[in-house]
Amino acid sequence: MVVNDPWYDALQAVQPVWEAIQPLIIAGFAIGVVFAIVFGAIKIGWRFAPYVFIGAMMVWILQYLDT
Repeated sequence: MVVNDPWYDALQAVQPVWEAIQPLIIAGFAIGVVFAIVFGAIKIGWRFAPYVFIGAMMVWILQYLDT
């Protein structure tokens, strides 16, 4: 199919880059959530750590429900 649209050509050029960077973005968010949970648990103390752990497990489980 021939399309004479400059936006189509631009998107075709960006698509391989986006496909390469998308897993890195997903991994970055996953690692960021883990670090946020760990540092949050350290900051608020061990009294609330079980609740933070439960929240982290829920996020971890929910991320695999989408795939």
